[in-house]
Amino acid sequence: MIPIIFNQGEQRILTFVITLNNRPFPALEYCLLGLEMRQSLEQQPPQISKVDADFDRSQQASGVVAVALTTADLSEPGYYYGQLAILDSSGQTRKSWPFEVIIKEAYVWKVYNLITNIQVVTTTPDDVELDID
Repeated sequence: MIPIIFNQGEQRILTFVITLNNRPFPALEYCLLGLEMRQSLEQQPPQISKVDADFDRSQQASGVVAVALTTADLSEPGYYYGQLAILDSSGQTRKSWPFEVIIKEAYVWKVYNLITNIQVVTTTPDDVELDID
């Protein structure tokens, strides 16, 4: 499986298409959803956890739900395993296969002033010439 890759500190929407036997999951509106992401399958508690109220269900009739991941959720770089859980109206919990998530470390680049004198010689819309001393 190809991992889902996020950058550290960004905000992203993670969208799921939930199916059962290759069809939209039945009666999804009566189910509770949860998402957990952890650095090992055994880690307790999970590093990132989302509850039913965090999900956008505007397309749930088609089996599509989404959840927002905040800058705080994506603050720790590393490799994670994510798992979606569905608690149906009968009380049965169904979990997705674990999926891989990578949060890439954000690099802070320091730009040093190596060129001390830059002068704009002409400024036409089509070209800009720089005279660098």
